[in-house]
Amino acid sequence: MLLNNAVESTIQMLDWCDLPKAISGALFPIEGTPSSKWSLLNRTIMVSNGSLDSRGVKQWQYVLRYPVKSARNIYLVAPKIKTINDKKEVVDWVSVPVIPVNNTYGDPIQYAPYKPKRLLVDPLSEQFKLKMKGINRYYDVITSIDETNPELAVSFEKQFFWNVCLNQYKETCNNTDNQEMALICEISTLAILYLIGRKVNYVGRHIERIKKVAQSQRLSTIANCFSVIHKVEMVLKEILNKCIQEI
Repeated sequence: MLLNNAVESTIQMLDWCDLPKAISGALFPIEGTPSSKWSLLNRTIMVSNGSLDSRGVKQWQYVLRYPVKSARNIYLVAPKIKTINDKKEVVDWVSVPVIPVNNTYGDPIQYAPYKPKRLLVDPLSEQFKLKMKGINRYYDVITSIDETNPELAVSFEKQFFWNVCLNQYKETCNNTDNQEMALICEISTLAILYLIGRKVNYVGRHIERIKKVAQSQRLSTIANCFSVIHKVEMVLKEILNKCIQEI
């Protein structure tokens, strides 16, 4: 584990990336890999660094792969927890280094085959009583392993999925902070649009907005980053559980 300057570097890296696009690429991790059990935040950090499979040194050694000389690390974040007055509390955040697969050598990895998926719109329309004017009945799910030429999202699609995320947020998250609600719904909507192969104009500065919410809630930036992306994960998990179909 490393000092907090590595955590700050990770926050800066997230600020530079297209956060919703990285989240969309992290929603369906490769089955059976260690990262499939990570938080969405740490998978997002991995994807934003151009990797779909990253592991610690011992995890690579277990599958008979080894870091190349001067291998570049990716730094995940983890809470440092202490027991205070019989309660476990997060007292700090630390960085955990992992190594992308393309910075290792050794035995080939046999990955589980990807199962194509489809996002069905009808279940969302029916649950949240939303009109489907101008949008498709279903969309093929696009993952970061696909090479595609995304289409520009139309206004009907943006509005429909915004309303889906807003309704799901209200059901899932017990929070009345309008600033946080707007941020989570925007990130979730953009992530879904990327997931269905739609190109969107990058809104950007999501980490900067997370910092402002953190200040208003008297949290550290990384604590609120974890909280916001965790809530995005909760919202998207509920939505995708309703409408994703393997094909």
